[in-house]
Amino acid sequence: MATWLKTELEFATFYSYRMPELSPQYALASPVPSPAALRLALVDAAIQLSGEPAYGKEVFDRVKSTPLLVLPPQNLCVLKFFVKRLKKPKTTGADLVESTAVREYCHLGGPLEVYLQVTEPQEMKNILLSLRRLGTSDSLLTARVKEDKEPLPELCWQRLQDLRLPVQHGNYQHRMVVTLTELRPGVEFDEVNPYSQARQRKPFEQHTYLLPLVQEKRGENWALYRRVPFELNV
Repeated sequence: MATWLKTELEFATFYSYRMPELSPQYALASPVPSPAALRLALVDAAIQLSGEPAYGKEVFDRVKSTPLLVLPPQNLCVLKFFVKRLKKPKTTGADLVESTAVREYCHLGGPLEVYLQVTEPQEMKNILLSLRRLGTSDSLLTARVKEDKEPLPELCWQRLQDLRLPVQHGNYQHRMVVTLTELRPGVEFDEVNPYSQARQRKPFEQHTYLLPLVQEKRGENWALYRRVPFELNV
C-alpha cells in the first residue's frame, strides 16, 4: 500500500536554484527546486548513506516516476544581486576568469514541504532524513519527515501542460511562473550517473509550473510573495 511522506526542508541560508536554459550571467531563481533535482538528491543521499552505487540505482528506479508534490512556504522573498564570479576559461589549462553576473537568491519564510508517495516508508524516511543539500553547495538543509495524507492540490504547484486550472478567480493573475526540469519517461540510472559512459541522450525534459504564490510587494532588487491557494472548483 502506498504511503505519503511529508518532508519539511529547512535551508540554512539563502539559496539559488537557477532555472534551466538561463545564462549564468543573468540567473533567475525558482523558489522551489525541480522534480528532477529532488529525485536525484534522494539518489545521492542513498549512495552517501550506504556507500553503494548499486543501492543508488535501486532507489533511482523507485523514485524516478513516483508522485511528487511541493508546497512553498507561506511567505518568501526573492532578492536580486549583482555579483562577482569566476568562470571557466575558454582555453584548457588557463586560470579562471573574473566576471560579473546578476543572480537571484530566495529567502524562505518557513520550511519547504515535499510530499512523496512511497511503498516502503521506513526505508525512504531514513533516506529523506539524510538529505543535506539539493545539488548545489548553497542549498544546505535539514529535513523532518513524517507520514501524512496527500496534500491539498490547491496548495501545490500546477503543471501548465495539465491544463486543470479554471481561468477565473485569479488562478493565473500575478502568479509566479517557473520552468523546471523533470526526468524523461523511461530514463535509466546510467543516463544520469556522471561516471557512466552511457550518458548519450538527455535525461531531462522541461515543464512550466504555476506556483501558488502571489507577489505582494517589490522594490528595486527584491520581491515579496505570499502563498495563495488556487481555486480548483468554480
